[in-house]
Amino acid sequence: MTVAAESASRWQVGSRYILLVLIWSSTPLAVVWSVQDLHPMWALTARFVLAAALAYVICKVIRLALPLHKLALQSYIAGSLSLLGAMLLTYMAAPYLASGLISLLFGFAPLVAGLMSYIWTKEQHLFAEQWLGMLIAVLGLGFICLSGERAFVQPVGIGLIFLAVLCYVGSMFWVKSIQANLHPLVQTTGSLVISAVGIVLLMPLFWQHLPTHLPSTLTIMAILYSVVVASIIAMLCYFDLVQRLNPSTVALTTVLTPVLALLWGVWFNHEHIGAGVINGVGIVLLGLILYFVREWMVGFRKKQT
Repeated sequence: MTVAAESASRWQVGSRYILLVLIWSSTPLAVVWSVQDLHPMWALTARFVLAAALAYVICKVIRLALPLHKLALQSYIAGSLSLLGAMLLTYMAAPYLASGLISLLFGFAPLVAGLMSYIWTKEQHLFAEQWLGMLIAVLGLGFICLSGERAFVQPVGIGLIFLAVLCYVGSMFWVKSIQANLHPLVQTTGSLVISAVGIVLLMPLFWQHLPTHLPSTLTIMAILYSVVVASIIAMLCYFDLVQRLNPSTVALTTVLTPVLALLWGVWFNHEHIGAGVINGVGIVLLGLILYFVREWMVGFRKKQT
């Protein structure tokens, strides 16, 4: 590879990494804005239906076939657990939590994945500092819950997000176990279609919340942002980075996004985050860093050699 080509490749990786962090840190705020003028189920319905249609069109344009054999359908259903399952719970939790805390709680996903892998698959050995990191992160979460700021930190919201994290992580294990070997865009499109069909079938349960007026411009823009940017562009950046970078480097976004998400919530949504929540967030981030530090050091040494 020439110097110019290597420089261009680094710029592509760097720009996509930054873009992914910005998107993931701003998505919780888009979720919160989506439900300000719409019932969470209708906001999610709009997101899934539009995102599924857009992803399907993209597959057609770039001539990617959407296989419908048994293994592919199983993989789509498994993938939909992280969409219909996790996103449904996230949208239900949005009225109870500050947007930044939604991002922070999803930062527990790698910890949950490591714990599930350790318990059920026995594929991963957890080191002492990883157990300590988990303990510190949980203590930080407890500190947040006891902060007394009920306006943006309600236990029901935290419970719903943790169920969403379990769905998200469980979906990853399920998809991996099926091993359908589908193109990332095909997997995402199929899962979006299944999720869109699923949410439409649930419509009779929330028909009484049918919108009676046109949502506000802010709500419409938030939904469109969730569809185009969070559901399509972020996905493409993520799978590209997974192919190019060490997984531990990609996992660093877990530490970066909550901090930015809190800032976006304060600046753009006037969310007041008191000293108790800030201290709790700091403790959680310390736990996450401690959990990942061994992976980052191993990745750094490999890069040096």
